[in-house]
Amino acid sequence: MKAPVFLFMIIGVVALCSSCKHTAIQAKSAWLYLGIPVDEEYPDTRFHLDSKVPHEKYWRVSRVRHVTKDEYERDVAAGHILFRDQHSGTQFYAMELRRDFVRRGDTRYWVSILERKAFP
Repeated sequence: MKAPVFLFMIIGVVALCSSCKHTAIQAKSAWLYLGIPVDEEYPDTRFHLDSKVPHEKYWRVSRVRHVTKDEYERDVAAGHILFRDQHSGTQFYAMELRRDFVRRGDTRYWVSILERKAFP
């Protein structure tokens, strides 16, 4: 009688521990900026971009980078801020970069990158 009860208790503890780990991971990535966790970049993620972001336009979407007040004010003054969002007192925004980042052999490719930023 004691062996089945003990086995049931062990299974219960293992199940609870697994559930706790899942909750911690889920809580970490609960808020998604543009459909992607702030510490991940697209397309190297299992998440998908929001429908408001043109998928075929961007070769890559960066992970969120925190900026200084001066850089934030320069970005605002330049007027090229895209996809603003505020979460937990932090202003999230994105800027488009278009450069020849990709080189293969003698060919250079111009690509658009959506750089995600946050202040403060």
